[in-house]
Amino acid sequence: MNAVVKIESQDLNIVEYQGKRVVTFAMIDEVHQRPEGTARKRFNDNKHHLVEGEDFYFIDSSLKSEFRTFGIQVPNRGLIVLTESGYLMLTKSFTDDLAWQVQRQLVNGYFNAKDLVANIAKKEMQFNLGSVARQCVTMAKAFGLKGNQIYLSADRAVKQITGESPLELLGTTHLHAPVQEQVFTPTQIGEMFTPKLSGQKINKVLADLGYQTKEGDVWLLTEKGQAFGELFDTGKKHSDGVPVKQLKWNQSVIQFVKGAIA
Repeated sequence: MNAVVKIESQDLNIVEYQGKRVVTFAMIDEVHQRPEGTARKRFNDNKHHLVEGEDFYFIDSSLKSEFRTFGIQVPNRGLIVLTESGYLMLTKSFTDDLAWQVQRQLVNGYFNAKDLVANIAKKEMQFNLGSVARQCVTMAKAFGLKGNQIYLSADRAVKQITGESPLELLGTTHLHAPVQEQVFTPTQIGEMFTPKLSGQKINKVLADLGYQTKEGDVWLLTEKGQAFGELFDTGKKHSDGVPVKQLKWNQSVIQFVKGAIA
């Protein structure tokens, strides 16, 4: 069913072309209660004053399927449709009381109503922006992001979804992301020593320092070790389908390992 607006007592189908609302000669004759052919004659008499692409469009018959969705048949010879400016120029000589009423209603209730709907939609989108932002923050935390990285990543996600950046709306163009320390596996830490130490040896030292504890074959961070280590997904899975995690250690832990070995 086509969208309609009521002009006086007439239900007028909404017709759009190239993002603009347009009217046909038949629509003008109908709402102005003029004899059929009146609008076309006015157009032919004054066509030299109108600009194609601005005041009117010529619709080729190849677009008949597009206009059929608006309930309009495009004849083989083509169809003329008028924009708001074209309509006002065409009907400027209509000076009866009905014409004044119809012109006001067409401008406010037909041509300009599209902008009103667009503004309402934009306000609704902005109203929902907070909800989208909260969901993206929750998602960033679920992926293990920390500090300002949570909000920077969430802001990028919100902008991709809605086209709006919450940080820009708040007047904050950027947040300072904390400097990330380089991380190393126990094996990599062991290779920094002369002579080199094995990963097993480094794991034992880290456990002796109280930074990790072993449950079965898995090393787990202790509360004390949370300041120095992070769990990373290796991309592999155990036989039961559980992702394989690996502890990696911040560069700052190396001084404590060296102190424990010395």
